[in-house]
Amino acid sequence: MTELNFIFQPGIWLGSGTITLVSSPEKINFYTKWTIQKENQNKIESTQIIEIDGVQEHIVNKYVFYEISENDFKTVLESEHIGKVEGNGKKHDKCIEWHFKVPPLCIGNELYEKNEDGSYSFKAEYGTEEAFESQIEGKLWLKSSDV
Repeated sequence: MTELNFIFQPGIWLGSGTITLVSSPEKINFYTKWTIQKENQNKIESTQIIEIDGVQEHIVNKYVFYEISENDFKTVLESEHIGKVEGNGKKHDKCIEWHFKVPPLCIGNELYEKNEDGSYSFKAEYGTEEAFESQIEGKLWLKSSDV
């Protein structure tokens, strides 16, 4: 299996991408910063800050990854916009993915695929039980392995 250092190793990751809302064909640019801190072998805490073009407030998401095995893990996402949701994740050869399902409030999934240069391309969808309301895609790269 390819070494997956995003999420599973301490560091600061920067990224950018676009958000598309179901209600509009317009793509909105965003920028993100992940700060990942490894608490111990089976618990990783991270903070994701998202800046959206044209929006003054930043979105802050707190993730905890735990019960980490060779192929699986569990995660908790805590956000002012979503609240607290729990999910399950998987590690594949070159990708990491996790899913949240708390009907009818929140259903979401995120997929991070490692590129040849060590960066990650990602896609995410979040919404309600009836429909995905936002589609997100972009790229992440390691800024520093010092936290």
